[in-house]
Amino acid sequence: MQSSLSGLRIGSSIAHGVALLTTAYRLAHRYRIRRFSWDDAWAFLAFLLDAGELICLWLKVKFDREVPAGTPEYKRRQSIVLWYISLSFTLIMGSTRISLCVSIRRILAPGKLRNWCTPVAVVTGVIALILITIKLCMCSANPTSPNQEFPLFCTDPTPIAMFQTIADIALSVFLVGMPLYALWYMDLTSAKRNLMMFLFTTSTFTLVAALVHNIYALKRDRIMNHYTTHIEAAIALLVCNVHIVVTSFYSLCRRSEDNEDSDYTQPSDTRCEKTSRFPPGTSQYNPGRTKSRYRRLDIH
Repeated sequence: MQSSLSGLRIGSSIAHGVALLTTAYRLAHRYRIRRFSWDDAWAFLAFLLDAGELICLWLKVKFDREVPAGTPEYKRRQSIVLWYISLSFTLIMGSTRISLCVSIRRILAPGKLRNWCTPVAVVTGVIALILITIKLCMCSANPTSPNQEFPLFCTDPTPIAMFQTIADIALSVFLVGMPLYALWYMDLTSAKRNLMMFLFTTSTFTLVAALVHNIYALKRDRIMNHYTTHIEAAIALLVCNVHIVVTSFYSLCRRSEDNEDSDYTQPSDTRCEKTSRFPPGTSQYNPGRTKSRYRRLDIH
């Protein structure tokens, strides 16, 4: 049993670590290219909250080992950790979903799906605020009970758990369906089609994590509920960033290949002829103009 708990802690820590690293790279990359936008701001908020979750994961283990259970000090410390984990989980899921909605809206051309992105982001934020309000008004930290792995003990837990489960799974399904709708019904360029396919594939991981976590939550499996909370939050943050990270690496690789394939021993006029619409010898052929066009294409 102890080895299983250690494995869950290590797995949760690795998931948090990978999610935090990808977010840090995403934020640095977007700032470097001067394209920091609202989706990056929401990802930054989730980054801060997830870092706190990772710290609380190990603080809880530390308090369990060092502070005698049942003492006022134990209850005080555990209450702080349990409250933070529960509230930050709700905020992380809301922030990452809003970030994805804003990213999809930025990628797509004007149309029906793009118009739906803003209302979905607003609904996601409202649901997160409702859940936090319910937890603050109807729940309390419960570190000394037999169910101490549950973040909170609520006065009427079943309706609250059902509402959170339905909202969590429904929003995850919608974020899987948005890229799928774009792939099926929209006339996308090859690059945008590949990006939407990638978003669809990665969003399914968040859906699977949400299903697994909510199954354990409804079964009231105290240990698995606790650790699947961490894993779902980490996967949501990872999926929120990975499409930008992969696109960045792809651009770097393409740029490197273009530099390696360039033959600088060849005369520049000959290289430009490959991109010109007009053959040499015609009155409209302009090597200088062709060079400029070649450079603009290479930049973009």
